[in-house]
Amino acid sequence: MLEDKNISRARKHITKGSFIANDGDLEKALQEFYKADAILKDVEDSEEVQDLSTLMAVSLTELGDVKRAIVYADRILNSDIIDDAILRALRLTAITKVYERDLDRDYKKARKALLLAKKCYLTSVSFRTAEHLFYTQRFLATIAHKYEKDDKKALQELETAWGYAEEAGMRHCSMDTVLKATLDAHEYCGNIGKDDDIWTLRQLEILGLCIELGYCEGAFKAIKRYVESNILLFTSSAMLDESVTIERALKSLEAYKIKTQDAADIAQAQWLAGCTLLYRGTSKDVRRGIRLIKKAVPILKEESEDICVMATAMGEGYIADYHYELEEYDVALNWYHDAMKYLKASNADDYLKNIYLERFTGSISECQKHSQTR
Repeated sequence: MLEDKNISRARKHITKGSFIANDGDLEKALQEFYKADAILKDVEDSEEVQDLSTLMAVSLTELGDVKRAIVYADRILNSDIIDDAILRALRLTAITKVYERDLDRDYKKARKALLLAKKCYLTSVSFRTAEHLFYTQRFLATIAHKYEKDDKKALQELETAWGYAEEAGMRHCSMDTVLKATLDAHEYCGNIGKDDDIWTLRQLEILGLCIELGYCEGAFKAIKRYVESNILLFTSSAMLDESVTIERALKSLEAYKIKTQDAADIAQAQWLAGCTLLYRGTSKDVRRGIRLIKKAVPILKEESEDICVMATAMGEGYIADYHYELEEYDVALNWYHDAMKYLKASNADDYLKNIYLERFTGSISECQKHSQTR
C-alpha cells in the first residue's frame, strides 16, 4: 500500500513538472522532477515504475539534466520486468533519445536498447510498428557506420529497414526518416564502392509519394531533385521510372511555376510532365502532353548540358510521332530531322543513341514515302 502511495506521489510531481515546463519555467519544473526522483529511487521496479522512469528519462533530458536522465534510462534498459512487448519496445525506443545526447560515450547502450526494442517490435510487425522499426534500423545503421566503422553492416541494416517499411506499407512510415535513410545509403554505398542505383530508385519512390501526399509543399529542393533525377534516368535509359505518375508530374510542374522564375528549370518540369502524359495518360492526354513538350523544347535547345540536349532530341521525336499519327508527314519530317541533329550532338550512351538513330531514320524514310505518293 505504501508503495502505491509513493508511486502516486511521484506521478503527481512528474505531471506537475511537465505542466510547469510547458509554461516555460524550466528551473521550477526541474524541482518537481527532483522530488519525484527522491521518491522513485527507492521504489521497487514494476510496469508502472517503468512508465514513470521513461517519463523521467525523457523529461530530464529535455530539461538539461542528462546525467540524472541516464540513471533512469539505464533502469529501463536493465529491467527484467516482463510485460507487453510493444510497451517495452516503446520505452526502449524512448531512452535511445537519452543516450543519443552523448552517443560517443553511450552508443553501446543505445545499440543494446535498439536491439531489445527491435526484438519486441518483431512480435507484431504492422503499420503501427513500421515507423518504429524503421527508426530502430536507421539508428543501428548510424552506429555501425560511425562507431563500428562498418558501412557494409550499416547498409544491411538499411536494407532490413526498407523491408519492414514495405511489409507494413510505406505510407505508414515517416517520409522524412525514410528519405534520410536513402541519403545515408548513398553515402554507405559510396564508401564501400557499391552500386547505389537501387537506392536512387527508392529515393525517387519516396519523393514521388511525398509530392503526391503534399509533404513537399515548401520543400522545393526535394521536388527539384525528383524532377531532375527522373529526367536523367529517362534520358539515359528511355524508361520512365515507376515513381512518376501524371499527378506527381503535374504537381511538380505547378511547384516549379510558383517557386522559380528560371525558364530552363520550368522547361524541364514541363518536359517531364509532357512525357508522363504521353506514357501514362489516355489518348485524351496526348495533346496536352505534346503542348507541354512544345513549350519546353525551344528553351531546352538554349541549354548546353547534355541532359537538355538529349531531352530535346527525345521531345522532338515525340512531337514528330504525334504529327505522323495525324498524317501530317511534312511537319513530322521536319521534327524528325531536328531530333536527329540533337541526338547526334548528345553524349548519350551508344546503345541508346543507336536505338533512337534507327527509329528516327526509319520514321524519316516513312515520311518521305508518304510525301512522294501525294
